[in-house]
Amino acid sequence: MTDYSKFDKALLAAIISKPKNFTELTTMRPLVALAQSLGAKNGFGHPVPTDRIFDRRLQALRRAGKIRYAGTKWEILP
Repeated sequence: MTDYSKFDKALLAAIISKPKNFTELTTMRPLVALAQSLGAKNGFGHPVPTDRIFDRRLQALRRAGKIRYAGTKWEILP
């Protein structure tokens, strides 16, 4: 089982400053570096693309009630 807490915390920190769309998030170098390290650690023998890591974690945070997609951007829920 992979621990995504560091990536989730960085993702939430990026969104809390101002709502961002998917492209803005996937071009932030610190987040991309974390996603690449998570993608390389999978047990399937091939790296997972970084955009898949971003999408999975955004959806997990949305299901957890921490963020929402507001039309064009991701934002923190109050």
